[in-house]
Amino acid sequence: LEIEEILADIQEIVDIKVYARKNSLTGNIIVADVVINDKGKEEKVKQKIRQYANDNLQPWKVPRIINIVDKLEQTRTGKKVRN
Repeated sequence: LEIEEILADIQEIVDIKVYARKNSLTGNIIVADVVINDKGKEEKVKQKIRQYANDNLQPWKVPRIINIVDKLEQTRTGKKVRN
């Protein structure tokens, strides 16, 4: 949640979900699913997210994978689905 709160400060981000994914080399890696407000500039937004994360988070908290998605799955009550 801390990573989500920090990255949510980026103007282009509409919604974000951050989670760990198993990795055979490192154990887990950080992944961010991001909904953005400007679909035409996905690569620029990814670069901005990486730079902002590097500047504001400890190195091990920086997402290694950033997925641009159309929407985040929600429960019936409107909370983000976290697996």
